[in-house]
Amino acid sequence: MTFRNEIHNVYPSDEPHGLSPEDQFVYNSTRIDYKDLSDRIKSEFKEKNIIITEKCFETDTAEPVFHLMLKLWVIRILLHNALDNSLAVEAEENGEARISATRTFAYAIGSDTAKPYLLEFPVSIHLTGTMENFLKFIKSLQEKDLYLPLKHIRVYSEPPKELPPGAKIDVSQLHFRASFSAFFPAPSSNTLLNVEGGTKEN
Repeated sequence: MTFRNEIHNVYPSDEPHGLSPEDQFVYNSTRIDYKDLSDRIKSEFKEKNIIITEKCFETDTAEPVFHLMLKLWVIRILLHNALDNSLAVEAEENGEARISATRTFAYAIGSDTAKPYLLEFPVSIHLTGTMENFLKFIKSLQEKDLYLPLKHIRVYSEPPKELPPGAKIDVSQLHFRASFSAFFPAPSSNTLLNVEGGTKEN
């Protein structure tokens, strides 16, 4: 459901061939679709002074296109919701946003050769802001049809430093290194998985 609107807006159902919008997305999405989406997202956030480069989300060019597009959508959701909740996205020295998609995981039941039934797409992001706004941000990622649960988090503040007499420092501003995950049903074809180091549930 997290991606339902995005998928249905781009990929119509193909009833004569029994393909749903989700099937169309998984089996018929192309590198052109991916390039168009990545260009639009880069441009959208560049206007907000957030620089996204290819290395933020293309962890493996051999991955199926639909994997890469799902990662792009996750990144866009996280950035939008962070900004909507008055959080700032930290950047590297070169100005690149500190957000990245990591390897895809697959979950299966039973033996090591069992077909996966679920794919997980983790994305990490570095943010600054107040704890109050960060908690609002987390809540916004698990409302209605959106489900991007928090998987890992590190919270820290700036180290103490000497200040000139009369100077003030805002101790409410914190740094958050957080990882969130999106989930998507695994396709029936093993050729469309190509996950790296997947995990398994028994």
